[in-house]
Amino acid sequence: MALPFLGSGSITTGDATVTAKILNLLNTNIVGNNWYYVMVNVFGNWKGNIRFARPDLTVRSWWSKPRVRPGETVTLSILSGNQGLVWAERTKLNLQLPAGISLLSSDIVPQNSPGILQWFWDRFEKSDTRQINLVLKVADDVVANSLQLPIDISSGFREDETGNNNAIATLEIEQSSSDSYSSQVQSLNSPITQPISPTPSQKKLTPLFASAQAQEKSNGDMLSTSTTAPSAGFAIAASTFSHWWLLVGLIAVTVRRILQEE
Repeated sequence: MALPFLGSGSITTGDATVTAKILNLLNTNIVGNNWYYVMVNVFGNWKGNIRFARPDLTVRSWWSKPRVRPGETVTLSILSGNQGLVWAERTKLNLQLPAGISLLSSDIVPQNSPGILQWFWDRFEKSDTRQINLVLKVADDVVANSLQLPIDISSGFREDETGNNNAIATLEIEQSSSDSYSSQVQSLNSPITQPISPTPSQKKLTPLFASAQAQEKSNGDMLSTSTTAPSAGFAIAASTFSHWWLLVGLIAVTVRRILQEE
C-alpha cells in the first residue's frame, strides 16, 4: 500500500524524456521516516545521474590571535554555511565553553546555558553564510596550556555529509615564566617564622676567628691585652693567659715593696 504521490516532474532533453514520481511508503515503522520510494521512467536514450537535493551545513572558526596569557581577552569568529542544494530548517549552532574561559560579548546574542552557547535559525538558505564574533576572557588563574571549545551545527533535515558539521577551536595559553620566577623569588624572600635548629654536624662548628680582650687596673696602671684566635676555645685560653700576666705583675710589685722596706 502506498499513499498518492506527493510530487512529480518531467524533463525533456532532445530525444529523451524523464518522468519522476516520489511516494512515501505507508509502513514507515519498517523503513524509517526518512525513506521514500522514487519511480523514474525514462523514454528514449538517456544517460545521467539522479541527485536528491539536501542541505549541507558547515562550520569553521578562527581566533584573533594564536595565543593569549591568563587574564587576557580574545575574539573568536565562527562561520557557518549551507553549501547544499536546498535550505535547512530548524538550524542550531552550539558552542561549548570549558572552565577557564567566559563570554564577555557577542554580536549575535546567544541563548546562554551553563557551559554552552546556542544560536537558532528557522530557515538557513542554500549558499548562505552567517558569521558570529565573540569576545571571550581567559581566567586569571587558568593553569592549562590550551583550551578546546567544541562547535557543532545541525538542522531538522537529513544531510548526506555530516563530517563538516563539527569543529574544535583550540586556544593556546602562554604561561609566563617570569610569573613563576617572581613567585619563587617571593618565596625565598619571605621571612622565616620558625628558627632553624642546627644539625648535629653544624653544632660542632666554631667560628673561624674569635677575639678576646681583657682590661684590668693595677696600682693606677692599665693593663690591656687583645688576642685574635682561630677558635672560641683559644680565645678563652688567651683571656686566661692575660690574667696570669696580671697575677705575675702583682707578685713582682709586692716583692719590690718588701725589698724596699728591708
